[in-house]
Amino acid sequence: MLIFFLFQAIAVPASNKPAEIVVGIIGPYGLLNGLSYNGSQVTGGLETLNTTDFADLSMLNPSSWWWWNQLGAQLAIQEINERKIFSNLSASVKIFNDFDYDSVVGYAGQAIQDITDNHPEISALQGGFYTAPSLVTASIASVSQIPFCGAVQYSPKFSNKFNYPFFFNLYPYSGVNNALIVLLKYWNVRRLAYISADGIENDVLAIADLRSAGIEIVSHIVLQEDLVLDSDLIRFVANELTVSDARYIYLADAGSRPTQMYYTLAQMNVSVGPDYVWLMNTNLMFLTNGIELYGNDYFLWARGVIQISGEAYLDYHKMNNIVSQIRKTYGLAVELSDLYLLTNLFASYDCVLLLAQGIYNVLEKTGFKYSVAELKSQLNYTAFMDTGYEGTTSSPMKLTRFGDAAVYLNGDFLNSNLTKNNSRPYGYYYQTGFNEYRWFGSSDTNQTFITAEGYEAIFFNGSSIPPFDGFTEMGRESVIGLQSGYAAIILSLEAIGLLTCLLVFHMLYKFQQFDTIRQSSVVFSRLLNGGIGLVFLSMNAFLGRQTVALCHIQTWAQLIPFSLTIACILAKNCRVYLIFSSRTIIHKRWLRDRVWLGMAAGLVLIQSALLAAWSYFNEPRIIRKSINSQSYVYQCTQSKRSVFVNVTLALWCFNITLIIASFAMSYMIRSVTATHNESVLVLLFSIGIIIGGSLVLLVAYENPQSMESFFIHAVILWAMAMFLQVSMFGAKAVALYFEVTKYNALTSSLFKGITLAPRLTAISKQSVVETEKAKNKGSSKPKTAKKVPALGLGTVVGAPADIYPTWGIGPLFVYRLPSRAIIVHQLKQEIHSFVIPSNSKVNMLFSKDINRITTYLNAKSIRFFEFESEEAAMQFKHSFEQIFAEH
Repeated sequence: MLIFFLFQAIAVPASNKPAEIVVGIIGPYGLLNGLSYNGSQVTGGLETLNTTDFADLSMLNPSSWWWWNQLGAQLAIQEINERKIFSNLSASVKIFNDFDYDSVVGYAGQAIQDITDNHPEISALQGGFYTAPSLVTASIASVSQIPFCGAVQYSPKFSNKFNYPFFFNLYPYSGVNNALIVLLKYWNVRRLAYISADGIENDVLAIADLRSAGIEIVSHIVLQEDLVLDSDLIRFVANELTVSDARYIYLADAGSRPTQMYYTLAQMNVSVGPDYVWLMNTNLMFLTNGIELYGNDYFLWARGVIQISGEAYLDYHKMNNIVSQIRKTYGLAVELSDLYLLTNLFASYDCVLLLAQGIYNVLEKTGFKYSVAELKSQLNYTAFMDTGYEGTTSSPMKLTRFGDAAVYLNGDFLNSNLTKNNSRPYGYYYQTGFNEYRWFGSSDTNQTFITAEGYEAIFFNGSSIPPFDGFTEMGRESVIGLQSGYAAIILSLEAIGLLTCLLVFHMLYKFQQFDTIRQSSVVFSRLLNGGIGLVFLSMNAFLGRQTVALCHIQTWAQLIPFSLTIACILAKNCRVYLIFSSRTIIHKRWLRDRVWLGMAAGLVLIQSALLAAWSYFNEPRIIRKSINSQSYVYQCTQSKRSVFVNVTLALWCFNITLIIASFAMSYMIRSVTATHNESVLVLLFSIGIIIGGSLVLLVAYENPQSMESFFIHAVILWAMAMFLQVSMFGAKAVALYFEVTKYNALTSSLFKGITLAPRLTAISKQSVVETEKAKNKGSSKPKTAKKVPALGLGTVVGAPADIYPTWGIGPLFVYRLPSRAIIVHQLKQEIHSFVIPSNSKVNMLFSKDINRITTYLNAKSIRFFEFESEEAAMQFKHSFEQIFAEH
């Protein structure tokens, strides 16, 4: 023993000359014609292949696909030697065939045995095509301590590192478990059936992780990978799923078996349909004879299958360099997108460089004092778990503790937004048809949460609402049902609000002749009151379960009334400002109602157009979301597409502009005559909108779309509408009350004079004194004076003929004088009078639609009179004309 230690102490290690690694590429070269062999080693023929046969990537077959696969490995060897990537390290390649049509698995065993027995120079292996032969070659390579990287094989058996300690691959199957948990939690799923290809360590750990996440495994079905899915086995699976009432089923298998099992169960009408969700990390295979095998529903059954697929950062710069090298060396006009999506070239390229980086790291630790063969016991899969290699398909490229890729090579090629800091290790897709998948979300780099990227999954029945998971107690649905106390309060408040709107409408119609109503612009006041009524009606949208229709209605029912009310306020006050601020005469056409109604309608139309675009691009979906362990809610999700975000931004900007405009209008009309001044009312309206809107946003942020938030939202809307109702019409109602009281004191009935026939009577106590100026010495003292009797035409409603008439109700008298007539309209506090010379032409024009008579003096309108009926108006006209006929 002492001699042994002395020998070790004086032993001279190998020189630190440049090391060489020999990479063996193993795969189905037997598919390529014209190659020569020495045992399993390919010794010639590759250089004479007609590579143009492989250029059309749309016509790939197993032989051409493998040629591209092995080309990636060979390009990596060239990269190592030509660019001197690793100091003190060179590389060479030897090629081996593991495929024979007569005995696929058996020949693979012979090939790997040939390598271990006759080629001790092989430092590492890369390749493999079919999973079954790779299980054999990887096992024997591990026994011989040869590191082996596979780029395409998939089998959970490879996770058993006791059997495959020197094998690793770039196809993930263990990391998907965390992504599965993230998705199930997002959907609030607590029961799952787990079907796997083999009861290996990965299954045990995956199920343990699922259970620790609060997910009950209602059935764990293990299908040995070498078993054929015959009818007895599938009936066994069907029975297990039925007995356990499994609604969510995860199938961890590969190849054709998932497709066969899924469609056979669908054909049996077991565990496939609107109440079930199947999750896989592979896609259903397309079968040309699918309808013949499984019936006319073959394509229908494909809907709603969920695929969990790894995604990673892609190094486009490196990939473009590889494509350029292929075009230059082989003269093949290929595109990067086609090579990435249709071949495995880049993954094979990464496999070789990952092997080289791992071996280089181990050699570097020893100062390159030992050869690769002397250090082979240290080159198990752990040596390649985190080498620092930045690959083309994942950067940095890392392995899980099961020896598979921590991030998958199958990234979203068309998504150029992927960066090192924005990678998505796992994405979630739902199947719409064969080979048709849509991305609806992803997990973060640690697979701790899911972010919906604009779409929700669409399940078998076409709904975005995840089905219930069976026996699980889902708790109480948070919804304002019609029988709930919240609904009773909302409906009561709505009734009160609508009642106030009806009272205001009555006031605006019944008393429209009074100054208080006339001066507030009746047309705009009616529209404003109608908009407030629509706000009260919009409270109904918060009752019941959320639907796609309600998602649209809730937004429309709030913004359209808002734009209508604020447009009316802006339009009528803008007209007031124009009148009182103008220093020139304003043409009558700019003061008519229809001009300013057009302005208000334009604002509402802009709002409607933006809402139409918002609804068109939104594509809202309904999801079921847990609020806590006791309750859940159905929620609307909005689109995250850039065009929808831009439309939403435009909608926000437009409505904020309206609010700013209302503040500006409040300031602009602050100096208007008190009778027409609504500055304070507009200011209060603007402040109320801001406070109410802020409260709504705060409630929605704190507790989005729950029963309580919907109730508070509805109450805030009611309070805002009622505040506007009271502030705009409350003061007018009080002023109208006092005005009506005074009119009642003047006449026994407010409209009594209108409904009675006009009377032609001489009233002796009403008279006028005619004066004439003295003609001597410019004196103006009365020369003669006499009393002139007045003719009464009854109590009438009248107003001067200008744009803002002062309407009043009172007795009308006519004083006839030799040279002229004087018309006097006696109102409650003042007297309106005008003189008609004897040589003047007096006309009266009757407007039937409003029972109005307009009096014209020499073609110029001087007075309006309105009546309750056409008969009363015509009697007045006849009496008036009779007086002047006699005159």
